[in-house]
Amino acid sequence: MDAYREEVEKLTKCFDTIKFQQIPREENSIADRLANATSIADKSLTRVIPIDVLDTPSVTRGITTPRRPTGETPFSLAYGTEAVIPTEVVTPTIRSLAWNQKSNNQLLEHSLDLLEEKREAAAIRLAAYQPKIANSYNKRVRRKSFNPGDLILLKSEKYVSKLEPNWEGPYRISDVIGKRAYRLRHLDGTEMAKPKNAMNLKRYFQ
Repeated sequence: MDAYREEVEKLTKCFDTIKFQQIPREENSIADRLANATSIADKSLTRVIPIDVLDTPSVTRGITTPRRPTGETPFSLAYGTEAVIPTEVVTPTIRSLAWNQKSNNQLLEHSLDLLEEKREAAAIRLAAYQPKIANSYNKRVRRKSFNPGDLILLKSEKYVSKLEPNWEGPYRISDVIGKRAYRLRHLDGTEMAKPKNAMNLKRYFQ
């Protein structure tokens, strides 16, 4: 632990601010399993703290994190098993300590046989998740509707500085196209070439 503490102290000097939060062991199942795995590990293993500086990520960011919509990691949906991160190669874990080539190959073949079933289950969860996200989004959306003849302002499409107005106009609604699109015309009656989406419009009050 002294070597670990010294290495942590060195690393903390590389950051402007750092915060440590202690999680009780009974609430951290991963730490509990690691502690048990270390206690039964081969005593002849070299006790080192590996720290590598990588120019590029060894594992693509995000592929080992379960996605909420599917409940699976992208890696497992592609290959049928979870990725082995570099830490597990050097530091003893239950997964690495229990590894056996023969049984591992059998388990990999079994996982590949069940891969299509796993993907189908993930697709079902994704289909059930999408309406929830849509409903959550729709609850926060403020619906805008305009009628022909209404005066409106159009959000500027060009870059403006902080002190310049973000809205142009006023313009007048010429026609309604579908639910969210409107044709506009200038106050002198000249029609604008392209229709505009309601999200870029707001009502003008005189």
